[in-house]
Amino acid sequence: MVSRAWASSPSKVESAIGSPPPWFNIVGHYSRCNLTESKDKLVAIAGVARRWQHLQVQQNSVSGVYGGPLPGEYVAGLWRGHLPQGLCWKACSPKKRLHPYIAPTWSWASLEGMVLGPSKRWEHGDTLVEVQEISISHVSTDVFGAVSVATLRLKCRWLIRATVERRRPVKSKPDIYTIYVSGRKIRGEVMLDIELAFAGKPITVYIVPVVFERSVATKCLILSRILGTEGQYERLGLATWSEKSSTFKPYWVNEALSGAPDCALEDGEYIDTFKDADGSSRYVIDIV
Repeated sequence: MVSRAWASSPSKVESAIGSPPPWFNIVGHYSRCNLTESKDKLVAIAGVARRWQHLQVQQNSVSGVYGGPLPGEYVAGLWRGHLPQGLCWKACSPKKRLHPYIAPTWSWASLEGMVLGPSKRWEHGDTLVEVQEISISHVSTDVFGAVSVATLRLKCRWLIRATVERRRPVKSKPDIYTIYVSGRKIRGEVMLDIELAFAGKPITVYIVPVVFERSVATKCLILSRILGTEGQYERLGLATWSEKSSTFKPYWVNEALSGAPDCALEDGEYIDTFKDADGSSRYVIDIV
């Protein structure tokens, strides 16, 4: 059971997270805790979130995980002002999605087990998606409390169909996951949120580059399309690929955009699409 004293004590919040406080440090510590009732996950951290927001407004700056704007609206364990970078959390190992519904898949609160947030250097990264809208409904009038449904609408510079494969080494070591784009292996770190049923064959996924840190790496969401819907996805994990270039256009994106039949998107895989001034396509999708 999580200590309610820890969750509601302003002094402990300030001492635990320092000044100014990094939100994902709190999330990392909190996600290690075992709740008696998983449905209490957002409720139990609500007091900390309120106090953290108050401290940020009081200081009139955010020097925690990202720096820059005030945190803004609290959305299912994340802060609107920290998106899209705040989407780049990762599970320490594949876990189970909490049931009944606790939070949307794009929130760390939807999972069992420990999660880690992006490092501070990502505040200087180039964002590759735009948050168009967040639709969220709460169980009560408390915006820091339990969530009944939430949808995140993104405008993506790239939406890339790919596959993920699993390789199982010796029993004492964790599974290894690899992403393939147009049949080509993409080297990098692939961290899945949940265990997938591979059944001996690759699983189709969609890659959405979110943040590009020049000459360092690109962080991408790994998504699964919800069949029977138009442009609606669930989050499956996070991929990180090293980059040596100071501009974002790695070889695997070039291949995906080269007209390869297995990468060409079809109606239903996005809600809307349009051309930017430079002639490049943009895609609108929902993540639930």
